[in-house]
Amino acid sequence: MNVNYNWRMSNRLSANQKSKQSEIECKKRSFSQPTNWLLMAMFLMFSFSFAQTVTIGSGSSVGNKLPVVPYYGYSYSQQIVLKSEIATSGNITKLRFYSNGSALGSTSNNWTIYMGHTTKTAFTTNTDWILSGAMTQVYSGLVTASPAAGWMEITLTTPFAYNNTDNLVVSVDENAASYTSGSSTNYFRIWTTPLTNRGIYYQNDTTNPDPTNISLTGTRTSYISQMQFDISAPVAIDMASTAIVGVPTVNCPNASAPLSVTIKNQGTDPIDFSTNNAVIAVSITGASTQTLNATVSTGTLAAGASQTVAVTPNANFSAAGTHAISASVTVTGDGNSGNNTTTSSRVIVAPTATPYAESFTTASTPSGWDTTGWSFATSHGVTTNGIYKNMWSSATTGQF
Repeated sequence: MNVNYNWRMSNRLSANQKSKQSEIECKKRSFSQPTNWLLMAMFLMFSFSFAQTVTIGSGSSVGNKLPVVPYYGYSYSQQIVLKSEIATSGNITKLRFYSNGSALGSTSNNWTIYMGHTTKTAFTTNTDWILSGAMTQVYSGLVTASPAAGWMEITLTTPFAYNNTDNLVVSVDENAASYTSGSSTNYFRIWTTPLTNRGIYYQNDTTNPDPTNISLTGTRTSYISQMQFDISAPVAIDMASTAIVGVPTVNCPNASAPLSVTIKNQGTDPIDFSTNNAVIAVSITGASTQTLNATVSTGTLAAGASQTVAVTPNANFSAAGTHAISASVTVTGDGNSGNNTTTSSRVIVAPTATPYAESFTTASTPSGWDTTGWSFATSHGVTTNGIYKNMWSSATTGQF
């Protein structure tokens, strides 16, 4: 950081000025100089508290494969950013991609973003993926569907503590079904890197990749996205809430679901819970109103380590509707409150009395049904509408 200081010196006293005036000027100088130094020190401290913005790549080239592929129903990408290009450690709090101004639409704006440390400098094959278990989920939700031309900013719900020792991998999982028309439409600026194969992507209209266990064959690129990272200096105490564990995976009522919250020490210092308790609160709203709690008062959590804590009482997901779940953690002296809360939800469908008859009055999936592999048809059989599965096959071997 370059800081310019402009010093102004008073003119010398003329010989015929009174000694009293000299005494007054001396007192002024003895007061103003320490004040100047104090103001200068405060300015420097205040300047260094701001986040540093690191820009990756340059130029005006554009593409339609990274970080997402809007022309396909689903896409997944990974990009490697080198340590030498970042050149600073700290908490990555914001991520930006340079938009060309083309609209993503509601079919391509549901993003889950992961970041992780890696020793890779390139992807060696078209299946050389880094699994999400080796990364941290830093964002999940909707991004701007119609970004203006320029930097599209995403504030990370979980800042990533970059160590400036390894390289950085940035993964984007696009989960909105369907696609945006226009195979040649470009969306984001790209940068051709000196080292090839630093990007890899997968695109498909029907297969939504699973980042936890991906082995699908992707396509490697000689370029990566132009990106920006906002990186703030690490703080001594920074406790984050990163996940809610135990939320039911089915939409059936559950009157007693044990939940836990995963917390992570993202500060630079270990946290001794015996002297600085971690207070965890889970709030459930919507279809039900509940509060679940836990306090961690023993043990120590090292910097960068995580711990999963059970909350009580068990959650009651009996009521039909959407249960919105929010989990937060509080410790004394937390220097970053932006990652204290994580969210989830569960939709419960009311049970249906038996016997049950479905007339398919509309050509859409009835509430609570799983029609994967089935198709809707009108005037099908003896009903006005219906669903069917084609069991016919021309194969002469295999199971039928």
